[in-house]
Amino acid sequence: MQNKIFRILFLVLLFVLQVIISEYLNLGPFVYICLVPIIILNIPLSTRTWILLLEAFAIGLFLDMFSNGVLGLNSAAAVLLAACRKPIYKFTARRDRQDKTEIPNAGNIGANKYLEYLAACTALYILTYTLIDGAGINPFWLILAKFLASTAINVLVALLINRAIPERS
Repeated sequence: MQNKIFRILFLVLLFVLQVIISEYLNLGPFVYICLVPIIILNIPLSTRTWILLLEAFAIGLFLDMFSNGVLGLNSAAAVLLAACRKPIYKFTARRDRQDKTEIPNAGNIGANKYLEYLAACTALYILTYTLIDGAGINPFWLILAKFLASTAINVLVALLINRAIPERS
């Protein structure tokens, strides 16, 4: 129980950190640091889909409201990630681990499989965010560069942050 409370507080801290990053850290047009995928991926897999979608929508909407961004931009990316999280997990994780894992991490599904899962989920979120943010306005090369740079940096950030989250099943 204490571990669960700590994890919830840690995820709230990540959200606050995301708001601060969105407001005060600008790494140019090619990099968007985003902690929302980490928050969504740390919600247990047993959570009902409709509840997860509502949570993802709320997380994205609150982030959009607090960070003076385009309202709905993070919400759309978060909801799509929430909807695709289980299929991506089933595609990347070993079959013998799929029913036993509540929250995937490198310790319970293997480092390589976890990296595949994390990279695919982060790429989906960043792709959705980048396309909605710049489609029709920015040239293709800028969208591609932002997608590739942001995905690479966010996967590294997520790996570092996931090392700080307490062990989970």
